[in-house]
Amino acid sequence: MKNNSQGFTLIELIATIVIIGFVSLMAFPSVMNAVNANKTNSCKYYERSIIAAAKSYIQKENTDLIENNSTYQQLISGSFRLSAYDLIRFGYLENYSNSKTKIDTSQNSGAYVMVKINSNDTYTYTVKLVCLNTKNEVIYSK
Repeated sequence: MKNNSQGFTLIELIATIVIIGFVSLMAFPSVMNAVNANKTNSCKYYERSIIAAAKSYIQKENTDLIENNSTYQQLISGSFRLSAYDLIRFGYLENYSNSKTKIDTSQNSGAYVMVKINSNDTYTYTVKLVCLNTKNEVIYSK
């Protein structure tokens, strides 16, 4: 009788599956860390966008902000509070859109930037925002 050895044995197939399983288990945490870092990076980029929008707003106004204190700017201890809502409303910022995370940009409780006027006529920008995942858990806060 002729021995036909064109296939794999059951032991070889099981060994291959076990090796692939071990490699998958070792790679899974790295993949999950990369996915979570991507969600956080999206929030960090939006934070930078809010600062850029506030800078554009101040540059375009080109007036003394203290004298031009309007309803959408609130003077708080030498700083102006520019809400993300107002920056979106006036066309300086786009609304945050991401299916896996969300940032509140509502008028009263949403993200904002505090613009402090320094003594040498420079500005310091401090952003306040909270980024939530789909389960409403905080994944990034500033």
